[in-house]
This record gives sequence, structure tokens and C-alpha cells, in this order.
Amino acid sequence: MPRLNYFSAQRPETPVHVMAAYQGAPDLHDGSDIAIRFGDGNWPGGPWDLLLNETLVPVCSPAYLEKHGAIDNATALCARRLIHVAVKDPDWLGWEDYFDALGQRRAKTASDLRFGNYVQAVQSALTGDCIMLGWRSVVGDLVTSGQLTPALNCPLRLQSGYYFNSQQLRDTDSGKQELVDWLKQQAKQTPEFFKD
Repeated sequence: MPRLNYFSAQRPETPVHVMAAYQGAPDLHDGSDIAIRFGDGNWPGGPWDLLLNETLVPVCSPAYLEKHGAIDNATALCARRLIHVAVKDPDWLGWEDYFDALGQRRAKTASDLRFGNYVQAVQSALTGDCIMLGWRSVVGDLVTSGQLTPALNCPLRLQSGYYFNSQQLRDTDSGKQELVDWLKQQAKQTPEFFKD
């Protein structure tokens, strides 16, 4: 999504109208050509084809690490001030899920920041004094550009990811098929936080 404006600049004759749902997503309906959803890909109205598996990693501004020092392990991360995103969606993973995957427990602290949406959390991480849980699909380009940096070299690679459904495309929809092809290309180019 952060790069969608590039497609519009390259193909101004192909209209792109994004309808975002904060929790879940509706099925494809008349007037929708392509749907993109996050999850396991097991929804009605398929087939749903994988675009990108998601990876989570703690990220912060480079200035944060300069000021507070490097983080060597999950125990040290637990002691830091974190940014939380409060989302009521079973597919959304937050800090508790991340620490559970690492076998780590963290007590809740009042000094942590909490936001109602991910965009606000990213903005706070870019300018603030906290660490957020970065989703590769959203902050990968910010990490590549150096605006954000991994706070701990411990990515959590999810089985879930972003899937697309373009079952309503017709053979005559060349601009829409170009969008699907472009989305696939962009997914392949989305940077990994760390190479294995």
C-alpha cells in the first residue's frame, strides 16, 4: 500500500480506488475488481492468492538507539518503553503475541504509548522515544531508507500474510491485470528485515 501511488503515476488511465476496512474485509462485490486481505487465505469467494507473508520486528528511530543504547535480547526489550496499537481483530498481533512467541513475559507499564491506529504508531516511532512492533509490509521501506531501524534482531515470521482475489477480472481488463502483476512485483521487492 505505501507504494500504490507509484502505480497510479505510471498508469494514470487506470483508476484506483482503495476501500479500507479496519477489521476483517468484505467479500468481493459488484464494482470491486481486486480485493486484498490479511490473514490465512481461507475465506469464501476464493481463490485467494498469496502476495506476501508478513514479518514482525521491533523498530525505532536510529536516534532512539543512539540515546538509549542497543538492545541485545528480549529481556532487555521488555524494559523499554513500547508503542502499542489497540486493534480488535483476531488477525492482529501485538506485543503480547510477539513476546509469547519468544517465550518472554512482560509486565504492563503505564509509560508505554497506546494508539488506536497503526499510522499514528508509525509517526510516533519516527519522531518519538519509543519502540513499535513493525509490520514488514508497512515499515519495510522505512527501514530500508534508514528512517526506522530494527531495535532487536529477532524477527517473527508469520504464517499469515496478504492475499488477493481478482476473480471478477475479465480478459478485457488489461489495466486491472497490470495492477495485479504490479502488486505481485512489489510484493517480491518488499524488503525483509533480516536475511537468514
